[in-house]
Amino acid sequence: MIFVRDKGQMCNNILQYAHVYAWAKENHRHSMSMRFAYKYQYFKICNMKNHNFLMYLSGKYGAKYKILPVITYDLGEEGKAEKEAFTLCHKNVIIEGWGVRYYDLFLKYKQDILELFDFKEEIHHKINNLLLETSDDDTIRIGVHIRRGDYQTFFNGIYFFYDYAFMHYIKQIMNLLPGRHFSIYICGNDPKLDRQYYINALPEATVVFPDGDAGEDLCTLSKCDYIIGPPSSYSLVATMYGKARLHWMTSDNGLITLEDFKDFDTLFRTFDSYWINPPKPKRKILFLISRFLDGGIDTVLVEYINNLCTLTNHQISLGVMLKMKEFEVFAKRLPSNINIFYLVQNNLLTWYKRRSIVGKSKGISFLDEIFLNPIRRLTTIIRLRQQCKQFDVIIDFDSTFGSMISKKTTARKICFFHFSFATELMRDKRHMKRRLDNMKKFDYVVTLSNAMLKEAYNIAPELKGRLVRIYNSINLHRILVQAKAPVDDPRINNNYILAIERLEETQKDITTLVETYAMLKQKDSMKKIPPLYIIGEGKSRNDIEKHIKMHNLDNDIILLGFIENPYPWMAKAQLIVHSSKFEGLPTVLIEALMLNKLIVSSDCPTGPAEILKNGKAGILVPVGDVEAFANAIEHILSDKQLQGNLLREIKKHKKTFMAEKNISTLEQLF
Repeated sequence: MIFVRDKGQMCNNILQYAHVYAWAKENHRHSMSMRFAYKYQYFKICNMKNHNFLMYLSGKYGAKYKILPVITYDLGEEGKAEKEAFTLCHKNVIIEGWGVRYYDLFLKYKQDILELFDFKEEIHHKINNLLLETSDDDTIRIGVHIRRGDYQTFFNGIYFFYDYAFMHYIKQIMNLLPGRHFSIYICGNDPKLDRQYYINALPEATVVFPDGDAGEDLCTLSKCDYIIGPPSSYSLVATMYGKARLHWMTSDNGLITLEDFKDFDTLFRTFDSYWINPPKPKRKILFLISRFLDGGIDTVLVEYINNLCTLTNHQISLGVMLKMKEFEVFAKRLPSNINIFYLVQNNLLTWYKRRSIVGKSKGISFLDEIFLNPIRRLTTIIRLRQQCKQFDVIIDFDSTFGSMISKKTTARKICFFHFSFATELMRDKRHMKRRLDNMKKFDYVVTLSNAMLKEAYNIAPELKGRLVRIYNSINLHRILVQAKAPVDDPRINNNYILAIERLEETQKDITTLVETYAMLKQKDSMKKIPPLYIIGEGKSRNDIEKHIKMHNLDNDIILLGFIENPYPWMAKAQLIVHSSKFEGLPTVLIEALMLNKLIVSSDCPTGPAEILKNGKAGILVPVGDVEAFANAIEHILSDKQLQGNLLREIKKHKKTFMAEKNISTLEQLF
């Protein structure tokens, strides 16, 4: 006798035993299911020879006291032949484990299996009466298997669906079969199911809640024409009886056709794949940013959102604290399905902030801070806390919202910090300490480089368990495509050096670039140096223009302003230069790597050293050192061997910053 010690719940038991039964029958052995000897008394097998409580006890205690040998089957073929041989050479043995699989034999003896698991007459009688009362021969019967309970946490909830998702699929089936009458049979394990929701949403159909036990509901589903539900052995077994065709839901808004509904013989071979290689869990994710402008953080944000939309199936929303109207030039770069909302939209509350971008209204900053800022803050807090209830993951992308997010929020909270911890602490110790305190409220704090991570460990050791490093993610394909876009500006056909910087002296130090260029022009060897183009806008523009004129470089250093697609300019540049005093992880340098460009950058904290592989993939110079910058530019433009060495390293090193790797790391935090 082969005793089968079953795994899981009822329909898992049916499938597991059926595989063993088919193999045993092929090899002229008797078998019995220990579970159906005493439980799930809905099937004819429960009253058949060997399926009784005495046999169950024999198997149970035979295994416990090691009278009977026990063989465990795992998924896969490894060791399977040895286990089969061992079973056949023992008179009595116990088989257990979910991995017993004999698909061809299952189909060979499928009719025998159906007879074993045919429902008892009283169940057939009850369900047939239910169907007669609720449908006729012309009715399309749709079975809905709602699985809640353990599915809310099982595999992180990837197969847990709310009522609106089931309704989405029901409506699709009805639209695929116009002009027919439908009866919807809703079976499941949710005692709090909102039945009125289905009744109200389906006035044109007959909605039935069978309210049967596990066997009766299974029988009901088996007599339907179409079944929908999450991947489950329960709905799969319902199709085994012959009539019903099944589609497993794997997203809450998937599109289907009638061809997507399959029979048992097609589906049962693929069932294990839903658990071995399940899709990544879908989450509702909210990115937060204080202002959505054209800076480096905004560029990185756009890249993250685009890559998440391309590489995952999460639902992404963007919450912006202040509506900046015409200054939100990056909004066009976001996918059309992204939901953008603003926490503060009132013109009076945002007027000064918009004016300050172009360096105007400096005289009223004090009044704005005293009178309007408290109103903006209160408005933000109220609206933010209302919105946060809808999301599974909240990402504070510029570390602004830590003090505003409610402690009661159950969502996973992630904070990005884009600057050097040490530099920010030196610039404004009080403000930085307040930010560090707010970071304690987050589940994770994302730093952008190893150098930043090390600084954070030293400055805020209390955050150690929350700190992670994720490089800014770049989609190489997107950059290559955008770099080929036509440009209606003849200056792009010149030889030139390029900087892409926000015109903001406090951080970007454009003055050093101007001084560097002036020094190079004085060298005899650099009389024919290409012009320097600078792409970007900012409040320091007037001061930078004055500095350029002071050196008589109006025709040599060209401020191109903001350019929505800078990649064609980057692709054709002879050299990319970067002069920041401090950074987090400057995206423009990563983008330059993707386009295989030669680079000279200040070795500021933090980021450039890691991006340029400590000088192997680009030249690093001390911050603010005009002479070193000038010598580096002269060297890289004149030394062909150096150029070749750098380009070889660039092509290898840029893989570090590919989107696929870093998006996967971020997803693990969700």
